[in-house]
Amino acid sequence: LDTAAPVKWLFGADDPYVPVALSTARLQARIDAGQRNWAFQVFPDEGHDLADSRDQPSFRAMLEWIRRTAATMQTGTPPP
Repeated sequence: LDTAAPVKWLFGADDPYVPVALSTARLQARIDAGQRNWAFQVFPDEGHDLADSRDQPSFRAMLEWIRRTAATMQTGTPPP
């Protein structure tokens, strides 16, 4: 996957379906190689159903990332 669009992956550390350590290691390698508009975050107390509820930390993190990314794309600078 190569994209100029900003992307953020959210992982639940307790996900029984996704190999989180392998996935994040591969993403970090791509980020280190110059894919600067990519990011990821691991949520220690969540599983595969991330952002399934507004009460989950992953939902709040996803919403904040969308807001910050949209504001940055509009103004060219990240909000404070």
